[in-house]
Amino acid sequence: MIRKAKYIACLSVAYICSFIAPAYSSSIDDFSFYVTNHPPLTYEKNNAVTGIAADIFAEILTKLGAKKSIDDIVLVNWARAYNQTLTTPNSLLLDAYRTEEREHLFKWVGPFMTAQPSLISKKTQNIRLKSTKDFGNYIIGTLRNDATEQLLMATGIAPENIIHLSSASQLTRLLAVGRIDILAYDWLPARWVFKNEGYNPDTYETIWTLAEPEHYITFHKSTDDALIEAIQHALDQLKQDGTIERIIKAYASMDATMQSK
Repeated sequence: MIRKAKYIACLSVAYICSFIAPAYSSSIDDFSFYVTNHPPLTYEKNNAVTGIAADIFAEILTKLGAKKSIDDIVLVNWARAYNQTLTTPNSLLLDAYRTEEREHLFKWVGPFMTAQPSLISKKTQNIRLKSTKDFGNYIIGTLRNDATEQLLMATGIAPENIIHLSSASQLTRLLAVGRIDILAYDWLPARWVFKNEGYNPDTYETIWTLAEPEHYITFHKSTDDALIEAIQHALDQLKQDGTIERIIKAYASMDATMQSK
């Protein structure tokens, strides 16, 4: 009789704990974390991944009590990071624009910042665009599968006017030597890339803003909704206590165009 009572008690405790414990069946520790070189959001420094999105994600992992850390982040080119998150369960990409074209392809946590995907040229070129029809008069370089590329292509520009590459550094070099007329890229990261490549970012300018999308953490579509909610809650707490704003300001000293959402 005593054994039966203990058994019933254990079942009761298990039943109660099922409501207290997190409802999601997967853990953030089950995931592969992907980023690309997209300073100041994510980039490599001293053999470690750092940046705004990386620092925010580190805070989220702490709040979730995760065993993994930002040391487990894998830095690859944009096309691979995007496609891996798109096609492989338990994959996430630390920083991506949430756009209409991508909305149904992923699950999302955010936003944590606003972007400025732009068309960028040398100031000395004095390019002035009156409408999207003018895009066809120039050769424009884009990062393959990047949201800025998708926004540009949505304007109806002819494919022959676009050069697709997998590296922002390559694109800035092509712009610097005149191989392309315009670079399609997020303005703030572009400034960082120009500087890292040895070019003065102040000699370039935005000549067209394609949109003002927001930065999100992006997850494979099969990700458990309860886990998404838990991560969103952690991010919301970081907004409320000012952590995200402090992180952004720490990286924003070189450019005042970046702003917290």
